[in-house]
Amino acid sequence: MSETTHPPRLVMALHAHQPTGNLQEVFEEAHDACYRPILDAFERFPRVRLALHVSGPLLEWIEAQRPETIALAASLVSRGQVEILGGGWQEPILTVLPPHDALGQLRMMRYECARLFGALPAGMWLAERVWEPELPALLSDAGYRYTFVDDTHLRYAGVLDEHVTGYHITEKHGKTVAVLPISKALRYAIPFRPPAETVRILSARPGELWTYGDDAEKFGLWPGTREWVWEKGWLEGFLERLSREQEEGTLETVLPSGALRSCAPAGRVYIPTASYREMGEWSLPARAASRLRSLRTALEEHGLEAESEPFVRGGCWSGFLAKYPEANWLHKRMLRVSAKVAGAERRDRRTVGGLTPAVEEARRDLYRSQTNCAYWHGLFGGLYLPHLRRALWLHLLRAENAVDPVDEGIRLTRTDLDCDGSEEILVETKRMTLAVAPAAGGCLAEIVDRRACLDLTDVLARRPELYHEREEPGAANEGEAIDTIHSLKKELSEEMKARLAYDALPRRAFQEALLPPDAEIAALEDGRITPLLDLASLEWTETSVEERTDALHVSLERRQELAPGTLTVSKRYVVHGDGARLTVHFTLDWDGPEPLEAVLATSVNVNLLAGDAPDRYYELRDPATPLDDGERRLSSRGVWERTASVSLVDEHERVRVDLDCSPVCTLLRHPVETVSQTESGYQLTYQGSCLVLAWPLKLESWVDWKGRVRLEIA
Repeated sequence: MSETTHPPRLVMALHAHQPTGNLQEVFEEAHDACYRPILDAFERFPRVRLALHVSGPLLEWIEAQRPETIALAASLVSRGQVEILGGGWQEPILTVLPPHDALGQLRMMRYECARLFGALPAGMWLAERVWEPELPALLSDAGYRYTFVDDTHLRYAGVLDEHVTGYHITEKHGKTVAVLPISKALRYAIPFRPPAETVRILSARPGELWTYGDDAEKFGLWPGTREWVWEKGWLEGFLERLSREQEEGTLETVLPSGALRSCAPAGRVYIPTASYREMGEWSLPARAASRLRSLRTALEEHGLEAESEPFVRGGCWSGFLAKYPEANWLHKRMLRVSAKVAGAERRDRRTVGGLTPAVEEARRDLYRSQTNCAYWHGLFGGLYLPHLRRALWLHLLRAENAVDPVDEGIRLTRTDLDCDGSEEILVETKRMTLAVAPAAGGCLAEIVDRRACLDLTDVLARRPELYHEREEPGAANEGEAIDTIHSLKKELSEEMKARLAYDALPRRAFQEALLPPDAEIAALEDGRITPLLDLASLEWTETSVEERTDALHVSLERRQELAPGTLTVSKRYVVHGDGARLTVHFTLDWDGPEPLEAVLATSVNVNLLAGDAPDRYYELRDPATPLDDGERRLSSRGVWERTASVSLVDEHERVRVDLDCSPVCTLLRHPVETVSQTESGYQLTYQGSCLVLAWPLKLESWVDWKGRVRLEIA
């Protein structure tokens, strides 16, 4: 190497994250098997520099459970080896938050990092590298000078070098921020290939500034990495190699702030909406994702994959809000609560000159409800994990209860709650929140127990995913290397294939269908019945809303031609003044020359999180119908004949949901189970229980049929 040629410089950044609501044992394993050993290893090699991001949920856990790790990281910061990165405090997708919250999350993270590590972050980690063109102004206003994006982001902006190195400047409204491009080649080499592979990549562009940034979980938590990284000594060998290269002057590891001081920017760039390549595929509906994958395969077969990559893209992160209605409902609910918290803050500042402790805690709960993981699904987990969704609802409803309680009476609001172009009717009491959706079959899109901060109807529907179509191909590494998580071969077992079933609609409460008179009710579980009339998929008409002294009455109607007559179905929701009871009245009026024989079925989906836990179970109040242990489980399936009442009990949350009906019904119960991809394979996940109340009917034109269902949160 000539005297005038600077050795390649490497910025290394690790991102450590566990989401709000993750299990205690997951936090413990991740810390003890991965995060702490990484810091211990870097402490032994003081020449090797590292930028470190630890998300807010994980920081909160470490501070409470492993404070000595905070002290170790702070000591590495003080000796100049580690630079702490900021970001959104609770690891949100910044671009889908109200600007006030996004700025608050960014500033809170800077404050917490300064408090814990004694250093105010100059740069930040961008959650899932989700970029929108307006971000530079937001990041600059929050005090950040730089962030990390994938090299793919810059390719989308027209930077087509084989290796995108250095850093670029971008801006919005004249507010600038530097972007360091994470090398895809390094991301796939570290830690999956031998250390020499990383050195070989860096040597391809001597004198350049390279950036590596990725999940710390790849160093021991991803499949196969614990043995490779720790037992076989990959990280020790990697750090030894980097230290030796630095001693010999053939490589230099640098902190990002130092790199920005010593290197000139490569130019100005304007990045379009982007994330990493896989995210663009995951955010598309399964059919569109399949076509994108086929197109990329065809381009690869013609040798055009590399040349076309900057111009062939998938969707954007917000596409998950269209792909998964459950994520959209939660997101729009979060926006409403955010507005309420902001209003409470304005009132506090106006009346007491600052924030009261209750409002400050509501703000923190709101931020916790914005953690990104449970809003989407890609390679594993995420939205498909009920305990993660439960945690977001818990914090969201805590925040709402703190700033906007309903002390007495019934509150009624008409608004488009989910931004689908149709108005819903929001009914709030001291104990419950209900959302009536006339355009969505007149169902209840939400039943919230405000005391338990629990959305009872948070049941994820079964829907097709790209990985249901075929095996994930995989391409095993040979020799001294291991597969990345993207190349692991995954195969659906025959048992999993048999469990694949899809729902036409989101799973909510009081979704009706008129079935053939000889329908086998149990066949509703996997959609093998073609209804005479699918009332849940039709728009209902609101006929009246009456606020009486003891209750609120919301009446809906659907009139349908069914040759040779006309059927009118009326549904009336009665929300009682005590705030914890709801009665649904059904009236069917048939106008035809001959009787209409059919079965009326209404479905109520309830999620109490654990299908097989002993403290969550079914209970029948008919002493003549004792349940065995198998029948009591919320994951059980079967039919109870001539049933007048059933309860779902959750002793852990101290919640009991009672359902009573008249006349007696045939009651089908079955678990709602999804087949989803995980880090190491596929899993069947309990998303909730579906109860179908069915009544055989022989409708005559001279008399109406009437029935009712009472739901009480006890």
